[in-house]
Amino acid sequence: MMLPFELPRFIDREEDVEFLKSLVLSVLKSEKIDASKRVFHLVGMASIGKTSLLRRYEYCLTHELPTSCSFNISFLDYATLPVEMFVERVFRAFELQIDTHLGVQPLDNDDITIEAVAQYASRLQGNIETLQRDKAVVFLIDEVDILKRDMVEALEDYMLALWLNFPKSIFFLTGRSIVTGWKNFDLRPTADNIRNLGAFNHEHTELQVLNENPAAKHLTDQIFEISGGSPGINKNILDQARGNPPEIVELDAIRACNREFYEAIGKAGTGLPANLAAELLPALEALCVLPDFDKEYEVPFLLAAHKNLSGNWDVKRSISLFSILTNIQIGPGKLIAWDMSKNAYAIEEQTRTTLEQEIQIRDNELRHTLHCTAMKMYTGWADEYDSDIFRNKAAYHRAKLEQAGFDPADCEAKD
Repeated sequence: MMLPFELPRFIDREEDVEFLKSLVLSVLKSEKIDASKRVFHLVGMASIGKTSLLRRYEYCLTHELPTSCSFNISFLDYATLPVEMFVERVFRAFELQIDTHLGVQPLDNDDITIEAVAQYASRLQGNIETLQRDKAVVFLIDEVDILKRDMVEALEDYMLALWLNFPKSIFFLTGRSIVTGWKNFDLRPTADNIRNLGAFNHEHTELQVLNENPAAKHLTDQIFEISGGSPGINKNILDQARGNPPEIVELDAIRACNREFYEAIGKAGTGLPANLAAELLPALEALCVLPDFDKEYEVPFLLAAHKNLSGNWDVKRSISLFSILTNIQIGPGKLIAWDMSKNAYAIEEQTRTTLEQEIQIRDNELRHTLHCTAMKMYTGWADEYDSDIFRNKAAYHRAKLEQAGFDPADCEAKD
């Protein structure tokens, strides 16, 4: 159950809120703003505060901008539905909010058949058109990235592409990753309409700590060092604080941050042979030192480097295990997914970061081995292919080793 929104507990994001206010006022003043300038893709890693920002937007639109109205939906409970039921549920969710705002009675239909979809869509269109004659109508759409392709297409065909035609309509599409493949050009992500939500700085982390537990202010530096400013991770760490004054056990704090990850691994291992289930965690530990990777190239090298993964990790065996890893669900999305911006596979970034931090605490020698393996691998490829991409990747792992107090030249001694 979602708790009521409390404005005094909301930290930071002033720039994002001002952006919303400016956008609404521009839409109200202008006769016509291109549809492409009224669609925004709000992305950020897990626990960064995307949903919280949408709730702040909703509060702003309801209480601070009387010439606007907002309608919101999260697809968290919709992603496993058949597409026909998905369309019905989404229609109903929007209908209830829109009709409540208009003060009219929703349609009394038990089912929305495929035959009735066009009629239903037309009715919603009419009501939205009525609203936007004198108000900005803002749609706050969360967890878009967890939808299957046929759901995205239905969302576009029956709703978004039609509602975009109204000049006072605004859309925020939110998720951990950017959704591509929209048929309508105005819905497609571009450099101008992607808004990346970043972590808190030290000042805002301290404000969050004071909001959550004023007695833990002295822990701000330690919390920020672990979390990197992620609001969700900050809270997880604070929840682990014990004593008077409260203190943190670093490994316990990191493991608390990784609880969702371990639950996902346990669930993925259910039904697998015991030896295969036992390979899931070390495989992910091996890959977490890589910001991105190709399944046929990096994966075999890193799996072979992990001390708890025995045997010959050729391409065939590595891809077989990797296919299992790519089906692991963590929270609303996939643990490993194809990253369009990197043109490679990547572990969900917040999970990747906190898992590597945990390894650094409990087995820094393993982390050393993995970064050494990656550095030598990329250095070899840089020389072989004369590639700046591989040189940059090798430099990344060299820097990680130096930051941890290791001499990269010692990696050769590990052969």
